[in-house]
Amino acid sequence: MSIEYSFEKKTDDPLTMIVLATPKDISLDSLNKYYPQGNNFDFRDEEVRSIFRTIGVSDVDANKAIPLLHRNGKVIIAKERGVTILERSTQNYWRVRQFPRNSA
Repeated sequence: MSIEYSFEKKTDDPLTMIVLATPKDISLDSLNKYYPQGNNFDFRDEEVRSIFRTIGVSDVDANKAIPLLHRNGKVIIAKERGVTILERSTQNYWRVRQFPRNSA
């Protein structure tokens, strides 16, 4: 099964699209090599830490994910219970998506 997306981006459009496609069981440690270098997204770490706590992400995983978010603005956290995606969608807004694993 595959999904194909297409979009038109005008040259004067200030928005940036970031695509993150990973296997559903990839670890945060493994993601590091795929992310761009530098601090490309500016936000307060404690703001994100609070979101992670609210949605049940451990402090250990949050500490690994926050530097990736500064680099790419998007992170996927795969655990036994499911997958969580946190993404910076605008300057003051975070998008959270959670996908539980099928128990079958």
